[in-house]
Amino acid sequence: MKKKLMTSAILGLGLILVAPAALAADTIGKITFEPGVDPGKVLELPDTNPPVKVTPDDNETKTELASDGINFTVPNLDFGTGQISLSKETYNPKALKFTGVDDNKDYFLPPTVVVRDIRGSKTSGWDMQISAGELAQKNDATKKIAGAQIKFVTPRVFSNNGLTPGNQEITAGLAGFTFASPIELAASPKPLISAANGVGNLQTTYMLDDESKYTVNPTGEFVPTLTADSKVKGIDLDIPGGVAIDAAVEYNATLTWTMTTAP
Repeated sequence: MKKKLMTSAILGLGLILVAPAALAADTIGKITFEPGVDPGKVLELPDTNPPVKVTPDDNETKTELASDGINFTVPNLDFGTGQISLSKETYNPKALKFTGVDDNKDYFLPPTVVVRDIRGSKTSGWDMQISAGELAQKNDATKKIAGAQIKFVTPRVFSNNGLTPGNQEITAGLAGFTFASPIELAASPKPLISAANGVGNLQTTYMLDDESKYTVNPTGEFVPTLTADSKVKGIDLDIPGGVAIDAAVEYNATLTWTMTTAP
């Protein structure tokens, strides 16, 4: 009799330990985005990991808002000091200075055009053209250097279309971009670079770097190969020999960069 009572007590305890059925419900979190307005002036250096972000020097570049959500930064070109000669001479511009956003260090890059598009549209593209005036004295535009020619030699194009968070695609020469090489600048506008609809979103970098001085090591660290005094082969200024040039006088030419967007 005692044995039966003990067995019944154990069975009863087992019934108390049965787990209740689990209950679940699903909810959602949602957000809708509208086009951005001002992309700012920051440049993310192509291929860097983690990303290195820099801002341009306002004395060496100019940033313009083409329309709401898209802007571009274009370079001034400083060819330094040349020598009057009876022979043709070719000059290259100095590297451009940028400042690190996080470390405040100086970064020197080849002459670079940056387009930033935060419209978030798959049906919009953009197109950039360039023209150049004649090379003439800064204080007397009637005194020109006949036959002087600025030429863009070999550009490299990088696009950051941010397909995978934390692993943005930044590669050279992506499909959907069109750019001519080389380009001899003239008074009439010539195509520089264009992006098909939806291709040029976020950041596009057009870098004139014929010797590939811009480099990143296999781990994604920026390699500083240029300094403030470096000349960059990628843009040529050809000065013919035997033409009238005044010494100790600054000559310049106006470069006009024009962007159209659609729509």
